[in-house]
Amino acid sequence: PAEENGDFSALLPSTQLVSPFTGQPYTNNQIPVDPVAQQIMKKYMPLPNTNQGGFNYAYFSGGRESVNQFIARIDDNLNARNQLMVHFMYAKRSSLIAEGNPYFNDNESLPIYNAALQYVHTLSPTLVNELRLGIDFESDKLLTTYAGTNFTAASIGINGFVQPNGQPWPPSEEGFPVFSTNELIGVGSNFGIGLDQGKTYQVVDNMTWTHGTHTVIFGGDVRHEIGR
Repeated sequence: PAEENGDFSALLPSTQLVSPFTGQPYTNNQIPVDPVAQQIMKKYMPLPNTNQGGFNYAYFSGGRESVNQFIARIDDNLNARNQLMVHFMYAKRSSLIAEGNPYFNDNESLPIYNAALQYVHTLSPTLVNELRLGIDFESDKLLTTYAGTNFTAASIGINGFVQPNGQPWPPSEEGFPVFSTNELIGVGSNFGIGLDQGKTYQVVDNMTWTHGTHTVIFGGDVRHEIGR
């Protein structure tokens, strides 16, 4: 508690702290404390949990992941010359990423939707047409602990943390500023916020022509991709 208030007098007389700005020693090892920094440290900096090997904090980083998926498919021989296939696939991966600071975790979700239709029409014993239509939709969301909540940087005393146009960040993109040093565990999330969506539309048409021992396949593949 004393050090949280800038009081390092317990280190005297063996260790005298010196100001990195002036080069002068701090009187009685008392360091001036910024109230905003002090509030952040007390609320979001974990307390020491070990004293081994010259370190006072130990942790492991990790997480957990779950994946769920299913696929449904229907094949129908409409008649001797026409076959139809339809499928729908859904998959979702959810991850929790734990960092060294227990106050900051990251959640990622990646749902995928995929649907396709295939129609095969036999025009003659030597000529077959195949049509495929498909759509794929993916939405990747990486959210920090405080995304989507009422948290703002101003609530911890940091002002001016706004978008380039001067407007506040929307709740889904509001993050905790990152504070890091070489010697202390960081405060804030190192992964940031990621919101990515992608759609792919595809049309494929192939014509297969057989003549004797020769087979010729020709057609086209058109794709339209949208990402943001």
